[in-house]
Amino acid sequence: MTDIAMSMAAEVTPNPRRGGRIDAIDVSRHAGAWQILQKLSLTVKPGELVAIAGGSGAGKTTLLETLAGLQPPSAGQVWHDGIIRGARASADARIGYVPQDDIIHLEMPLRRTLRYAARLRMPAGTSTVEAARVVEETMRDLDLADRADVPVRSLSGGQRKRASIAVELLTRPSLFFLDEPTSGLDPSTAADVMRLLRTLSRRGVTVVLTTHETAGIDKCDRVIFLARDGHLAFSGSPAEARSYFGVRDLADVYERLATDATPEVWTK
Repeated sequence: MTDIAMSMAAEVTPNPRRGGRIDAIDVSRHAGAWQILQKLSLTVKPGELVAIAGGSGAGKTTLLETLAGLQPPSAGQVWHDGIIRGARASADARIGYVPQDDIIHLEMPLRRTLRYAARLRMPAGTSTVEAARVVEETMRDLDLADRADVPVRSLSGGQRKRASIAVELLTRPSLFFLDEPTSGLDPSTAADVMRLLRTLSRRGVTVVLTTHETAGIDKCDRVIFLARDGHLAFSGSPAEARSYFGVRDLADVYERLATDATPEVWTK
């Protein structure tokens, strides 16, 4: 049994009030002869806010989708709370996933959009009254209540991103995955989104996101850096990353990963 597997067996105890735990054990991904992710193992603990970072083509989205259970690994296993993820992980209400592009209908008002999403996503048998309550509560939590009757198309970029997040929060997931949630946003709006994700993690939701923006990385508990060709280069706190790569500015990590030696050198 690997060290991660032994740790997982010791630590995993079901608790619906806390975020989920993720264990990737000897996971890799390939498409034909192309190796997208090299073999790696890592753990995300309940309630952590974790960034996956690296240059373009390093495999960030591939790793995110694999950890979320949306795409199966070519080899190895992904566990959520001690359970191996299977082909139906995408149907698990405990898992929320927000892709980089907006996932909501642009023409309908926000409240109507979320009520429609609630009918599709909430458990069968949920009453109309309960679904409406959850929608209103979610809009308040994400500071969208005053935009409830505004067509989604008319929302600002940051508001649309929060609306996409709201869709996934309707089922109160314990594991939340986001692909480049601050991409295309101005620095102030991006900071607002990161504060929202930090709030979710403090409430016990485990949050994993991809990003290339160092300001967002510094707001996370941990950063996973991927070198080119999908090699795991580092996993630890942002402060530990600075020490490990010998830099003051996390932006310099990208240059080191791209130019210093081969990707295998950074593999831990």
